[in-house]
Amino acid sequence: MLTVTTYVVYVIVNCEMTIAEGRTVLTTCYILEDKFPIKSPVRQELLELIDQVHYHAPVFTAFDLFELNRRTFLVLISVLTTYFIVSIQFIMVNAS
Repeated sequence: MLTVTTYVVYVIVNCEMTIAEGRTVLTTCYILEDKFPIKSPVRQELLELIDQVHYHAPVFTAFDLFELNRRTFLVLISVLTTYFIVSIQFIMVNAS
């Protein structure tokens, strides 16, 4: 179970890093856009890239049921903690 949890955490962290990198690309494009003349072909390409990144930002979901992000990781930790606490309580009740 610990191995599965480790893999899930690894996937969620990588998804979060990819989403953050998408935001970084958008910010970088906005900065570069200001450095080129208005009619420049490079500026037009940057504007198209900005549109693509803005409207098709990277999002990772599990079958479109929920997003894989830090919140998912924290929910996973809280559910596992609750499960272990309840399991320990059942073991203590059965032992006495």
